Amino acid sequence: MQATDANLSTVTTLISSLKSFVQSLRDDFDRYEKEAKKIAPDVTFADEQHRRRPRSTRITDNEGNAEDTILEGRNKFRIEVYIPILDSLAAGLQQRSVAYDNINSRFSFIEKLPDLTVSQIKEHCELTSAYYDKDLDENEMYLECIQFSNYVAEELERKHLEESKVLDAEKDKNLQLSPKSILANLYTKIKTENFLLSRILKSYCEFFYV
Repeated sequence: MQATDANLSTVTTLISSLKSFVQSLRDDFDRYEKEAKKIAPDVTFADEQHRRRPRSTRITDNEGNAEDTILEGRNKFRIEVYIPILDSLAAGLQQRSVAYDNINSRFSFIEKLPDLTVSQIKEHCELTSAYYDKDLDENEMYLECIQFSNYVAEELERKHLEESKVLDAEKDKNLQLSPKSILANLYTKIKTENFLLSRILKSYCEFFYV
């Protein structure tokens, strides 16, 4: 997620999933407490004192007497430390997620330029330049995106042709090999995988191609 070449859409998805994961940990206190006791079985909560929360003066007489809230060491740690840490982390991830979502919605179309139509490119340029009206000119952005789209398409076609030439060269090379060479290459590839089959193939080569 922190890689410099990370895809923006992928980063957005990862942050969202991480936020959901952190939120799910709020109900897992018991499990992590058990894991911690396995590592340090003799450690106990330092604060075992009770704290009484004063009753609110806004409670009316009709509501009757409310019981004071009592927090023991374990519950005090869970409520005042464990859960607030997770909530704070989830809030930070939510804030970052919104920022990435906004950037992704405005600029993710650039990586899809070769697959977009001219009208779709123009629409994306209108939306993005409208938000950054002081920094981007709609027409200039549109023309640059069209040029970049054509460049990427030509580069992809060039790489495809180069790969095709390499494959054709490999095919021609294989066609020029003699039957003995083909069998010898096959024997080399399988001799480490199947001892019996390699012995049979070696005997076949020695018998027919002496």
